[in-house]
Amino acid sequence: MTIQFKIFRLPSNNNSEEEAALNKFLRSVTQLTVHRDFIATNYHSYTVFTVEYFENGEKRFSRSLAPAWKRHCATPATV
Repeated sequence: MTIQFKIFRLPSNNNSEEEAALNKFLRSVTQLTVHRDFIATNYHSYTVFTVEYFENGEKRFSRSLAPAWKRHCATPATV
């Protein structure tokens, strides 16, 4: 299982092509993290998304790689 990164840049002028490409990609892979930054220059502003994901369409989290809230929900609560 290999971890990859992909970067998307969405202009603030609501460009639906880039947004559709990002949404399609996010639906097709299992993401580990999605980091978002807003960039503003004198002439342009845009949002950059950095997606960390599993290569080869890996769809399952191993218990050790699952986010903490998923690990917590998967185990019965002790009283």
